[in-house]
Amino acid sequence: MPTQSGDRPNPVTSENSPRTRADLKRRRFLMTLGAAGAGAGIVAARSIPSVSDVGQATEPVSADGSYAATAHVQTYYKTAKL
Repeated sequence: MPTQSGDRPNPVTSENSPRTRADLKRRRFLMTLGAAGAGAGIVAARSIPSVSDVGQATEPVSADGSYAATAHVQTYYKTAKL
């Protein structure tokens, strides 16, 4: 009894067809591209300084805990005048 596709192999699912080989190459390329992107993301994330790496302010808050205009704030006020 003949099958619906006949005795010929299906060209889309044949393991040796050029289309299947191109699909495998494309899949390998995309997998490599994804792995490279993930690796670049990891490297970029590791180069961002964490909160513990950032130094503390060198000028303390005023003795009573209220606002104190530090040197960099005073410089800002001087340069921001219109």
